[in-house]
Amino acid sequence: MDIFVSDKDYAERVAIDLHGDEPKPVIAYPKFEEVSINLMDSHEFEPDGPEVLLAAFRALDTEGVGYLEADKLSDLMTDLGEPPFREKEVEAFLKTVVDKETGRVYYEDYVALMSR
Repeated sequence: MDIFVSDKDYAERVAIDLHGDEPKPVIAYPKFEEVSINLMDSHEFEPDGPEVLLAAFRALDTEGVGYLEADKLSDLMTDLGEPPFREKEVEAFLKTVVDKETGRVYYEDYVALMSR
């Protein structure tokens, strides 16, 4: 869907749109589809652009070397943020971005890949 809704936002906003005032154990697909389309049309949860992502990586790269060590990035992702990333999410991310030979994340390459 190319939108990024946190668990908190989902619980506070989307679940209310889906269930109304009374939570139900089952959601009818037409209602789920309607809420999802409205959410996408709102552009409220779109990802930041590549310049924001690159600036974030550069802020973490205090030595200005153009990469981050995978273990350091993993620690930052699971320890910081509100909410922090889940271990499973970090593992999936690192699996695709870590240079196998060096154990580093060359973030400019990653941002370029994500910008295609």
